[in-house]
Amino acid sequence: MMLEVKHGNHIKLTYSGNGNYAATWQGWPSDGHRIVRRKISLSGYDHSHKTAALEAAQLFAAWLETGPLGVKGLFCRIESIVSGQTSNPDVTAILVSTDWV
Repeated sequence: MMLEVKHGNHIKLTYSGNGNYAATWQGWPSDGHRIVRRKISLSGYDHSHKTAALEAAQLFAAWLETGPLGVKGLFCRIESIVSGQTSNPDVTAILVSTDWV
């Protein structure tokens, strides 16, 4: 049996009501590990954690492409997303695995 271990990045997704979410993750070491925060606004029937988690992963991948690891001509691809509920019902923990293509 072969076991594959992939690198994952943690994103904290917080619901603030009315279809609004905040996605936060730890920034680059060269920036002092500052917390990066992105706002996600969903309208209509898209008020679900799954839609917000996918949007957060896409924002994270776009952020990676513009940082020190970004390489001209390469794009950050999302390989997998795993989400789990925390003890706070408004907070979801997301693990995003990415690769460069």
